[in-house]
Amino acid sequence: ELRRDLMGLVVEDDADGSNFDYEAHQVSAKLSSHLIASLWGQVDFSARIADYDGPGFGFIPVRRKEQEVFGYGVALVWVFCPNLSADAFYRRQDIDSNSASFRSDRNQVGGGITFRF
Repeated sequence: ELRRDLMGLVVEDDADGSNFDYEAHQVSAKLSSHLIASLWGQVDFSARIADYDGPGFGFIPVRRKEQEVFGYGVALVWVFCPNLSADAFYRRQDIDSNSASFRSDRNQVGGGITFRF
C-alpha cells in the first residue's frame, strides 16, 4: 500500500514588530509506504520562502530581507496493532538568509509511541 500526501499553503504575516512583517510561501510533501510485515517508511520535504519588510533590529548589522527554510525527513513506523505504533525519525532543516544572523542548520532525531483510542 502506498499513500501520498501533498500540502501547500500561503502565509502572510502583518505583525507590528520590528523585522517581523513578512510574506511567505510554503509547500510540503510526504510519502508513506508499507515496507515489510508491520514496518512502514516515510519521507518528507518542505520548503518555505519568506520576504521581510520590517525595519530590522538595531543590534543586527545586516537587516533580514529574505529567508529560505528547506526541510527533509525520514521515519520508520512500527504498527503493533490498529491502535498502537512506535516511530523513529530523523529531520534536517537548512535555513538560509541574506543576513548571517538568521542562517542555521538543524538536525533532529527522535522517536515516540502513538496510542489511538
